[in-house]
Amino acid sequence: MQFTLSQISLPVHLGVPDEERSQEQEVLIWVRFEHDATKAQNSDDIDDTVDYQAMYDFIKNFPKNREWKLVEKLYADLKQGLQEHFPHVKNLGLSLHKFPWGNDREGVVIN
Repeated sequence: MQFTLSQISLPVHLGVPDEERSQEQEVLIWVRFEHDATKAQNSDDIDDTVDYQAMYDFIKNFPKNREWKLVEKLYADLKQGLQEHFPHVKNLGLSLHKFPWGNDREGVVIN
């Protein structure tokens, strides 16, 4: 089965200039992955599936006490962290949307 956690708002300290990193800015995160849900479909037991709340909490807590100059580095660090903490998911994909021009319509998306 394919799963997507969509549009997770993540406040981060991100940007090349020090003044940009000094203020939190929002990025949006999408996480896609595959998981064999056969057992969960039969058992109706959360222990047989992916704990989406745990994954969400991991993402929301990830940037605490950290900062990045480049969105590419944030992407790589977050993806590696998700893969390490949720090794049972397959084909993990990540999209990160940054709004460098100060509005919520124009931005950069990294997949």
